[in-house]
Amino acid sequence: VGRNADGYRDAWAPHAEAQGFLLLCPEFSQSEFPGARHFSQGNARAPRAQWRFAALEAAVDAALAEQGDAPGREFALYGHSAGAQFVHRHLLLTGAARARRVVIANAGWYSFPDAGTPFPHGLGGLDLDPAALRAALARDVVILLGEADTDPHHPSLRRDAMTDRQGVNRLERGRNFHAAAQALAAAEGVP
Repeated sequence: VGRNADGYRDAWAPHAEAQGFLLLCPEFSQSEFPGARHFSQGNARAPRAQWRFAALEAAVDAALAEQGDAPGREFALYGHSAGAQFVHRHLLLTGAARARRVVIANAGWYSFPDAGTPFPHGLGGLDLDPAALRAALARDVVILLGEADTDPHHPSLRRDAMTDRQGVNRLERGRNFHAAAQALAAAEGVP
């Protein structure tokens, strides 16, 4: 939510240098991606052509081209807090086919994989691609949660009746999201 790509870059840079990987920390600025609708919710209420998720892959392709590499390569995708909200919505709505590894870290709340619940708390009312959702459910995804992230009054935690149905803190919400995704995968016959 701080939109502090430079802080993430600085924290990850020593690991990228030690392991020899290209690190990209795109900044989703307030001016270009105003509010939660255009950032963490990916503008998914708009027609699919206006979704913001493509901006991520465009940034990856631009960086690859700058390095003399061909666009379209796979990458690992990590998002924290509001970035985790963007990442999991990107995954559920598009399948995130190019992301070989997806890490969702400490999202404050989620879009549950439920077409009966209106977006952004569920996927209801969106132009859903059933194949993309099935692909997302089949992915090897890491959901990072802090076992002490249980403060229901944390200042950056969204609190309202609809969101609180997911749980009253980040830990509960993450566990409930995981359980809902596993249940839908089982119901759909997706391993």
